Amino acid sequence: MAFTIRLHTYRGNTQMMDVLPKQYSADSVRMLQEPYEAAEALVSNGLVPVTSTADTIHTQVNMIRVEVPDGQSIRYEVLQPGSARVVGVNSPRMSGIDFYPFYPGWRFSFIDQASAP
Repeated sequence: MAFTIRLHTYRGNTQMMDVLPKQYSADSVRMLQEPYEAAEALVSNGLVPVTSTADTIHTQVNMIRVEVPDGQSIRYEVLQPGSARVVGVNSPRMSGIDFYPFYPGWRFSFIDQASAP
């Protein structure tokens, strides 16, 4: 069964602002730096790799957020320009939501984990 992976690229994360100057702040709270730079939705295709487009327009991208629907998992590769890697059954597995370093010109490639032996 096909499902959709959602990708969002960000400049990075930022420290949450202290609203009350008298509040205790021994630790900082980090959050995504909104708005995101770009978004892409990719539909799974079994064991056939699905790969994002290489975005070179958004030059300040530093990270990618990958959203896999509940109950699904994928095998993935983060591909740098010129990379010869091909996503397959021995690639890392993920489900849920995760973040990875990601830069202009990079691509995200995945296959459906349920189709892998």
